[in-house]
Amino acid sequence: MVRDHELLSRTALKEASATKGQVSGFNTDAIGQDVIQTDASAVHGNSGGPAVDDSGSVVGVMTFISLRGDAEVQGFNFLIPAKDVRAFLAGTAVKPGESRFNPVWAAGVTALLGERYSLALAKFREADGLLPGLVVVKRSMREAEYRLAHPPTRPFPGRGRPPARWRC
Repeated sequence: MVRDHELLSRTALKEASATKGQVSGFNTDAIGQDVIQTDASAVHGNSGGPAVDDSGSVVGVMTFISLRGDAEVQGFNFLIPAKDVRAFLAGTAVKPGESRFNPVWAAGVTALLGERYSLALAKFREADGLLPGLVVVKRSMREAEYRLAHPPTRPFPGRGRPPARWRC
């Protein structure tokens, strides 16, 4: 994630992004807790972000990066293993489960890809009400609105030719 760049708009800083990295080690921190070392790029503000495997399962949560002075040292970033996060949450009021946002968002994406633009727009608006201001949701609403106003052209029914009654 880019924290700041003179060529990016300020809204770019709010948009979710992902990076790719490898697990490069298993260690313990200064108080003896397990940590996973990764070479995935990270900066201040990524703490709490999930690290997922190829199947989409959360394997850990970003906790700290390495610094040399004020400069970030990439390749030495650390995650708390997901099992430890679950153990910590067991003693809190936070309960695991599906968020209200995810199924609404998924329904909007499915509708958009299925060219059901009215439904997609309704779902994206609902998602925006649940988590207001997400850039990807706003962008998806604009796309659904555009597709409603400018539907894709369709070939004639059957074999790509107009029906006989339409031919001259």
